[in-house]
Formats: sequence, structure tokens, C-alpha cells
Amino acid sequence: RQLAGDDREIRLQWQERWKGVKLSMSRRATARRTVRLQPTTPQGSEVGGTTDPPNQLSSRDGSKAVTEARKAAARILDAAHYEAQEILFSARQRADEIVQAAERMFASTASGRPHLFPASARLRSRDSLRIVLMGPPGGGKGTQHRFLTKELGVPSVHLGDLLRRNITEGTDTGIAVKRYIDQGLLIPDELLIELLRPRLAEPDAERGFLLDGLPRNLAQAELIDEILALDAKSVDVVLDIEIPREEAFKRYAGRRICTRDSSHVSHTTYAPTKRYGICDVCGGRLALRQDDSREIIGMRWEAWESSAPPIIEKYKTEGRVTLISGLGPVLDVTERAVNAIAECLD
Repeated sequence: RQLAGDDREIRLQWQERWKGVKLSMSRRATARRTVRLQPTTPQGSEVGGTTDPPNQLSSRDGSKAVTEARKAAARILDAAHYEAQEILFSARQRADEIVQAAERMFASTASGRPHLFPASARLRSRDSLRIVLMGPPGGGKGTQHRFLTKELGVPSVHLGDLLRRNITEGTDTGIAVKRYIDQGLLIPDELLIELLRPRLAEPDAERGFLLDGLPRNLAQAELIDEILALDAKSVDVVLDIEIPREEAFKRYAGRRICTRDSSHVSHTTYAPTKRYGICDVCGGRLALRQDDSREIIGMRWEAWESSAPPIIEKYKTEGRVTLISGLGPVLDVTERAVNAIAECLD
């Protein structure tokens, strides 16, 4: 259970292995009982043309059954143990990567450097740095925008944050948005843009921003261009972060959110907590989000595949798209992103 967490598919696989172990143990116990309960007959009686005692024959058969059961149980346990070691090794390896990334970040801060990568200096010196983050569900946009914000010196503008902020503050737009959410309806494009418009007009976004969560369709992309054009601005570059579908499923299936503070996130494979099911930061209970189920992830991936191509094609024709792989350690992807953005704008 600790290894599988809330992943139903993995849990079922481990349950099947455990059934195999219990079956072998049951066979072994049955074989032992058979040996003990065999009737004895006088030595020398003929059984099947031999002069061996019947209880001796039964004992040999029972011992053989016990040996086979032991071997079968050992094989199953060895296989389970090997897979457990593989999972733990992967988790430790990922933890080491996170620690190394933190150490690099700390070393950079301690040395007084404002950024980690050489290309960051060129990007920080630009008058305009308006970036749209794109990529499939699980591509790493949520992770990368935190690192890129610090590296490039521009604020992160995230759709989810905008929704929560407006709903919490009870703005007119927030009230209208909540009405759609409560009814399970899609939020109209114009309403989402109304959420975005005042945020992009705030002083910290004057030079640039990292936009995550929008646009989700071609109409939204065109509306964003329109509101930026009112101030003679435009999107400078679109960073498209790509990963394989199965990697996305793996990332979401292992993600755990703290029930006390949703900003505390861990991963059963890549960033496991010290105590299973308990948040390392605040001690809250960890849970798998309903939206992270395999079925919902599949639906979100299909929605992405149908909506993304027209958006990407629009920005490609304008020469504003740069594509990178989202695989690998977090800071490696960050460096890849910084270099790609710089190359696209040079």
C-alpha cells in the first residue's frame, strides 16, 4: 500500500502478487498437513508393485510439494522485492536531483548572482519579455513557471490563481465565474479574458510576464493579442514544453496534494515524503486529487490534442514558438527553456 499509494492500477498489481504469495503459502501448509495425516501400514506391504511403506511414499510426495511451494513463494517474493527496490531507487534518485537543484540555487544566491544561467542576463536586460507557456497536461508548466519567474525577473500569471483570487475577493468577474463553475458549465472566453485584463495592467507585469493556463483555444489567443495591442504590446515568445503521454500519466498518478495547504505538493516516486501520506511541511494528510485520476487525465490530454494545434500553428506562422523537451531534472529543463527563449528572441 505504501508503494502503490492511491494509484488503483498499481495497487491491483501488488494485490495480485500478494495473492500469489498467499496461494503458495496455502499449498505449502496443505502439503504439510497431508504428510502428517497419512495413515501408516506395516512395513513391507506392497503398494503399486513396490515394497516401500505407503507412509514413506506419501512423505516423499509431500516433501516435494512443500519444496515446490517454497520455491514458488520465493520467486514471487523475489520479484516483488526487486520491483520495490526499483521503485525506491527511482524515488531516491529523484530526491537527489531535487537536493542538487536546491544546492545549485542556494549556491547561486549565496554568491550574489541574480540568476543561474548565462542566457538569463540577456533576457533580464530586455525591455519586453512576455512569454506564454504551453504544453500538454503534466508537461511541467506549473513547476517551470516558478523557476522561470525567479530566473527571468517577470511575474507568473496563472489562470488558476486568477480564478481563486477573484472568487475569494468577490469581484464582479469572480462572482460570474463562480456561477458557471457551480453549474458545471464552461467559462466563456470573454469572461476569462476579463479576469486576465486587469492582471496584465498591474505595474509588475509592465515589462513582461509568464502566462500559464491561457490561451486554451484559438479565440482566446486572438483576444489576448487584442488586449495587448491596446497598449502597443504583444506576446514575445511561446514556450511549448512537450512530454510523452505515458510520462504525463505517471506524473499525475503519483502527485499528492496536502489537504491543509494545496500549495504543498509531493510525489510518490519523484518527491516522496518522509512519512507515507503525511505532508513534510505542515503534517497535513496527503491525498490524490480527483482531477488526477487516469480517466480525467486522459480526457484532458485528448482536449489538449484537439485544441492546441491551431494555437501553436498561429504562433508558429508569426515566428514566436520555441519547442523544448520537458523530460529530465527540473533545473535541466529550466536551463533548456532559458536558452530556447533567448535563442528565439536573438
